[in-house]
Amino acid sequence: MSRFPLIVFDMDGVLVDSVPCHARAYRDLWTRINEPNGPDYSRIAGVRTVQVVREVTAHRNPSEAEIAEWVKFKSDRARECLKGLQPFPDMMQSLEKLRAAGSRFAVGTGASRATADLLLGQAGLDRFFPIVVTADDVTRGKPEPETFLLAITKSGGSPAESLVVEDSEAGLAAGAAAGAFTASVRSGETIQHPRFLGSFPDVATLTGFLLEPNR
Repeated sequence: MSRFPLIVFDMDGVLVDSVPCHARAYRDLWTRINEPNGPDYSRIAGVRTVQVVREVTAHRNPSEAEIAEWVKFKSDRARECLKGLQPFPDMMQSLEKLRAAGSRFAVGTGASRATADLLLGQAGLDRFFPIVVTADDVTRGKPEPETFLLAITKSGGSPAESLVVEDSEAGLAAGAAAGAFTASVRSGETIQHPRFLGSFPDVATLTGFLLEPNR
């Protein structure tokens, strides 16, 4: 049996190797709007695009129309790159094993609904995730807990019996703030928290850990 009835996965960098696409899209945006101090993607991974754009451009006092235009530019650039992207090689087998052991799944992502639907659909992962919470569904994204609290609530779970799987610092902070257990994969990120299970090289290794007898 799986230790957790509900496992909530981040999408970018966890389910699919989409991080390079988002990093490139942000670089293109910073170049387009002449923002040479745009942050490296590692510092903003998991955070809603609109939050990032607002913070980076705050010194310019942009209008809402400008912010919307810049967010659209970044999202369109990323989606062009994401077309055809497939899941990490360990995902299908890991999800099948965890589902057979009794776990249910949800997605909690800082991506837009359009991007999430595109990626999960073309990767064949949508059949595993009846609940998908995106940036369009929340007002305060990661590191705030709203994304994961909503995913857990919609799935009929409770935070104390849920696991959040992330690759970013912001995502781990959001999972911990939601009251869930957390684990990182593929990134080496860690947090100091009693419900942090550890950092794992991939989802296959995490799955083996979760399914160990007497765990």
